[in-house]
Parts: sequence; structure tokens; C-alpha cells
Amino acid sequence: MSCNGYTLARKIMEKEYGNEWHSKDMAIARGMLLPSTIFTKLIVSLTGGVGGEPKAQISAMAHITGGGVLGKLERALKASGLGAELDSLFAPPKVMKEIIWIGAVENREAYSTWNMGNGFMIITSQPENVIKQARRMGIDAKVAGRVKSEKEIGIRSYNWERIAKKIAT
Repeated sequence: MSCNGYTLARKIMEKEYGNEWHSKDMAIARGMLLPSTIFTKLIVSLTGGVGGEPKAQISAMAHITGGGVLGKLERALKASGLGAELDSLFAPPKVMKEIIWIGAVENREAYSTWNMGNGFMIITSQPENVIKQARRMGIDAKVAGRVKSEKEIGIRSYNWERIAKKIAT
């Protein structure tokens, strides 16, 4: 979970369990303390860094933190005038599902606030190269969807509800 989403997560947990929620539900507290994946080495490797040989052609990248999947991908695609249809995202971690359930968080809000298990997105015409390099570095990767000409980001959420956001012009 992105550290930028902690405000909403804490608010939900405090409302449900009080100010000392972290001592009452240790599984969620531990889940919120798991370290974030650092993508720097992967990105340097893929782009070739300074003077290196790129391993894949990268059109855009989005580090999915505060602003969630919808906001960060919108920012990455806005200049191109393109949109995306994401129908194969990673499932949110168990701790996210529990917080969503406890707080009755709507899918649109969850995907606009948290990364929902999708920490980094790379727009590329060479997904097999990106996936291969990510896996070499111990990072799980897969094709999450496709870029499309319509200025909208559509997401098939973890419970298969489709949510969408029109990209602002």
C-alpha cells in the first residue's frame, strides 16, 4: 500500500476501532507496515540509465502512489491524448481488501486513493522485455491491459466491477 493512502486507511481504522486501533488489530497494522517495493534499479535497467543500453522502449511510466491507479495513469497518458483499458491488474493485498470492507470504501475511491497492489505501470510496445527484466530483479510483472485511442481509463476492479475516469483535456 502506498504511504500516501495511509490517511484514509487510518481514518477508517480509527472510526471502527478507536485511536488505539493498531493495538487491537495487529494483522492490519503489520500489513500496513510492509515495506514498499523500490523500482529504481528496474527503471534504470529498462531505460539504460546514463549511457547504458535500454532493454525496452518505454513510452510512459507511472509510480502508483497517492492518487491511485486512476490519477497516476491519467497523468502519464494525458499528453499523448490516449486512454487505457486495464482488465488484468494485480489483486489488492489482503490488508487492502480488509480495510475496504471495514470502511465500506467504494471501488472508485479505492482505485483513486491506493495502488491496490499495482505499484508501478509502464506503457511500452515491448511488454515481454519489461516483464522479463522485472522478473530477473525479483519484481512480479504482467500485462495489465492495453492503451486505447479514447481518452478514458477503464479499470476492471478486483471484484469485476468496471470503473472509468475520463481523462481531462
